[in-house]
Amino acid sequence: MTPVLPLKLAYHAKQRSTLAGYAVLHEVLRAVAGWNDKPSPAAFAELKRRYEELLMRDWEGARLGHYSARLLFDWHGPRNLRKLSAFVHELRAGVSRSRRAGFQELPKGVDLVDYPDYFLRNFHWQSEGYLSEHSAELYDALVEFLFLGAASAMRRQAIVPFSEFARSRAREPLQVLDVGCGTGTFLGQLATSHPNHAYTGIDLSPFYAAHARRSLDHFRNVTILQANAEALPFVDQSFDVVTSVYLFHELPPRVRRQVFSEMKRVLRPGGLLIVQDSAQLSESSALEFFLRRFPERFHEPFFKHYLQDPLEDLFTEAGFPTPKLAPAFVAKTVWVTLPGESP
Repeated sequence: MTPVLPLKLAYHAKQRSTLAGYAVLHEVLRAVAGWNDKPSPAAFAELKRRYEELLMRDWEGARLGHYSARLLFDWHGPRNLRKLSAFVHELRAGVSRSRRAGFQELPKGVDLVDYPDYFLRNFHWQSEGYLSEHSAELYDALVEFLFLGAASAMRRQAIVPFSEFARSRAREPLQVLDVGCGTGTFLGQLATSHPNHAYTGIDLSPFYAAHARRSLDHFRNVTILQANAEALPFVDQSFDVVTSVYLFHELPPRVRRQVFSEMKRVLRPGGLLIVQDSAQLSESSALEFFLRRFPERFHEPFFKHYLQDPLEDLFTEAGFPTPKLAPAFVAKTVWVTLPGESP
């Protein structure tokens, strides 16, 4: 058995070296994009404090068995290095696209009729929006860059309430739905850590859904479907657990509420809902500098409203009990268990 202290030191060393590398890339992007404003010392100190807290929570989550310890070292650095040329080209293309405000430069030959208007744009200024294999291939590398190598650690915090819920339920397997599964990264973390359950992921992009299928094809208990979260293709009370990670900040206000209504519809009595998304001003006002600049720099058209539309309120508006909340660096995890017992 690997001694705990060396393992912990190795984990922290890996995270800090990753942070240092991405911080250099951020400074290069700042220079190229001409971003001259800087956070106050207090805002920077709060960002650093929340980062250190994330590392502590992430280590504890593995130590307590909420998720597999090997996920702590599931480093995509070598894979991302192989994509370095494409990654650098994508950053340059994003800067160019932001300067000309080209937020609807979508790929030719893709039928756009079946997609809602809010989806048809270049979120994060990324090439081809969410509508190409190229976009799906680079997405995880770009997200890790945006969050200084902490994106996977942030996602893992959404596994903790799942783990606690699963331990409290004797019935196996749980039926789990991930709404807006993207490339399947979070589903992969869940299925690795809790392999005895049945997982379904849905995503609006057929390209991201296809990427998720390829990435997760070694899991026999994972199914990926292409579908719109506004009208989930499942009968009422189909799932014991519903999760969603980084979806709601990219939805208009009306759609956020519709998706919450759908998630409640397919959740069984006694079931668990977990949502992770960006921090908001209601509980993270000290991060205001970073939160307000994110949509300006990375084309998130619904983010300004999202900042003042607390996720906790969406839970209660949809008829859920008051949820619990835990910070996760520049994100937060919000979860609640419905009253009643699953049939």
